[in-house]
Amino acid sequence: IKERYGNERISKNEADTARANAEAAEANARAEKAKLETERIKKEVAWRTIFPETALALEKVLITKPGSVNLRYTQGDPEALFFAAQFGNILKKAGWEVYPGAVLANNALVFGIVLPTPSGDDAEKLREALTSASIPFATGSFPQGSEVNAHRHPNAPTLMVGSRPP
Repeated sequence: IKERYGNERISKNEADTARANAEAAEANARAEKAKLETERIKKEVAWRTIFPETALALEKVLITKPGSVNLRYTQGDPEALFFAAQFGNILKKAGWEVYPGAVLANNALVFGIVLPTPSGDDAEKLREALTSASIPFATGSFPQGSEVNAHRHPNAPTLMVGSRPP
C-alpha cells in the first residue's frame, strides 16, 4: 500500500510540474508578445531626430553657400519644435541666418516638412541639402495661419516643420 501511495504522489507531482511548466511557457510567450508590442508603440510615438550622419550630410551641402531661412514649426507641438530646433542648430552651424517662429495654421494640420515652391538660391540650396541627407519633404504650399513670436526675413524661403506624420 505504501508503495502504491508513493507512486500516486510522484505522478501527481509530475503532473503539477508539467502543468506549471506549460503555464510558465505560456506566460513567457505572452511577455515576449507584450515586449514586441511595446517596442512597436515606442517607434510609433518616438520623436523625430536628426542623427549625426544626417546632420553632417545636411551641413556639408549647406556650408557651401550660406543663406537665410524663415524656420517655422507647428504652434503647440513640442515634438515639431524639438525637430525644428535641430534644423536650426544645423543651419546656424553651417553659417545660415535663421529666423524662427511658430505657425498656428487656420483650420488645417501640417504634417512633415514643407519647403514651398518659390524659387531662389537659398530655397534651392535647402532642397539640395534635404535631398542629399535623404530627408523627405513636400514642395507644395502649406495652409496659411498666424505666425507666433516669429521673426521674418522678407526674401528668405520658409522651411516649415509640421507635426509628425501619423
